[in-house]
Parts: sequence; C-alpha cells; structure tokens
Amino acid sequence: MDSESIFSGGGHRHDLGFLVSKKRRGHESFADPRALDGDRVVASLVSLSPPTAWIVDLTAWLQSVDPTAWTFLSSNEQRRIGACLDYDERIRRLVGHLTVRCLASVILGVGWRDVLVDRDRQGKPFIRQAPGLSFNVSHSGQYVLTAFAESPIGVDIERCRPLTDELMHYALTANEYQYVAAEPDARRRAERFLRVWTRKESFFKAMGTGLTGDWRQVSFVSDNRPHQVWHSWHFTEWAIASEYVAVVCSQTPPMPILHYTTAQRLWAALRRTDQVMVPEDAP
Repeated sequence: MDSESIFSGGGHRHDLGFLVSKKRRGHESFADPRALDGDRVVASLVSLSPPTAWIVDLTAWLQSVDPTAWTFLSSNEQRRIGACLDYDERIRRLVGHLTVRCLASVILGVGWRDVLVDRDRQGKPFIRQAPGLSFNVSHSGQYVLTAFAESPIGVDIERCRPLTDELMHYALTANEYQYVAAEPDARRRAERFLRVWTRKESFFKAMGTGLTGDWRQVSFVSDNRPHQVWHSWHFTEWAIASEYVAVVCSQTPPMPILHYTTAQRLWAALRRTDQVMVPEDAP
C-alpha cells in the first residue's frame, strides 16, 4: 500500500493520511515529536495485535481551535466538557473524544457519528456497538494518549512536576517510597515517582477503578526497562519530549507500538470522513 491508501469498511471510506509515523517501541524517547511528522501510516497499522497506542500533539489547538470541532460531540459530551473551567483542560478532553471517535470509526468500519461512547457503573468508558473493544485515554500538558485493544487496557501520561512528600505518602507503598526517596537529585527523584505513578494509574484504569482504587494496595518499583510484566499485566513506557512519561498497561503482549500525530491532522481526517453531524447520545 502506498502512503495515500484508503481503508474501506462498512460502506465508509476513511482517509488515514493524517496518521503519521514514526512508530516507537517502548522507552524510545520522542526528543522532538514534531520531527517525526513524515511517513504516513496506512489503515493496516490501526491493528489490535499488538495493542495500538497514539500520542496526539495538541500544541496548536491550545492556541486556537476550530469551534465546529465541538459539533462532533454529543450534547451530553459537550455539557460535561463545557463544565470544566480551565480552557486547556477543555481542549485536552475535546481532543481525547475526537481521537476515540476517529480511531474507533476506522477499527469498526463505521462512520464517526455512529460511534456511541457510554460509561459502565464504575465510570469506565466503552463503545456501545463493540463492548469487547477496550480503549483508554489520558492527557497532560500538550499531549493526549489513547490506546485500543481487545482486552482490558489502561493508559497514563504525565508531565514531570515538583514532587511533595505529601503526594509520595499518599500514592506510594513503603517499598516504592524507599525507591523514590533514595534518589538524591530532585529532578530524578520526581522522574522516579512519575514512572511509578503512571504504572499505577494505568493499571487501575485498566482494572476499571481509576483513581478510586487503593493506590497502596499494589507496588511497582521500576527497574528502567521499557517493558515490565506484573502478574498477567504488561507495562510499556515511553519518554515523550524529555518532560513526559507515558505508560500503557495491557493484558496482551507484545509491546504496543506508539504512533504520533497532531490535533490538526486528526481534525482534518474527521472532516474528510463524513459531513459534520452531531452524534446521538447513547441511550
């Protein structure tokens, strides 16, 4: 297939020219993600074996966003996101929703407006037409991380920030606390904490409990490997732009492949696939 290949499914044509590679296996660093904007990824890469993960750079959208993008969300989604007072957080949530609609429409072979997202009793989102299709979204700073799989999956991306002892005691087990506190350099200590934190959050999100889980019930001590296995769970980590840590937690080996794109390309792809129509709220 060439770089302009079209994926067809369910009577819909999906132009995947927006899905740029390079692909990255675990722990490889995106020193400058914009430099990766080159080769285009065809539909065959939107595969669930291994799980597929996407990092979306929304830098430009934090400055200016096309207002019609909101029409791609249901009225309930618009209300939930609109209730957030922070502008940047609203944009991150908007892009997260758009990413799910765009990728799910390709995976399922349906129009984006036919993708109905609902939440279970624990608040974990799922797609009504494909309850066996697992996905998860996380966002921080200028990035949104999304992953899809055929088994439970959770993701987390976090930007390195100052670390407080109060936060360490809240989130870490005794072993984890000892591991993090043993690093004398403040920045490296914060990075250690973040690598533990992202594993925990991605795990609890994969379990469906999210932040309501008991953070000191499980213990993860990183050993700097990009891929770790804990019981039946696989953790894959990437360093993003030297300031972020991204982790995917899944039950399906091998390691997920991380793809990179931008909010502008995502938006362009959605606008090409169908007319702007407000999706139905899930009943």
